[in-house]
Amino acid sequence: MLNSALVDEVVSAALREDAPWGDVTSHFLIPADATALATLTAREPGVFAGAGRLRVS
Repeated sequence: MLNSALVDEVVSAALREDAPWGDVTSHFLIPADATALATLTAREPGVFAGAGRLRVS
């Protein structure tokens, strides 16, 4: 099971990888005004965390 310390460690490592220049690949390949659409389908019942970060249309 993930705990907050492990999540913090993984996110920090990902951010360090892009520092100090940012994500160069995304910067050059993805337009600044790009948007995405996704469909989330659970294979099993569970708790969906992070919904506050999404805009549902």
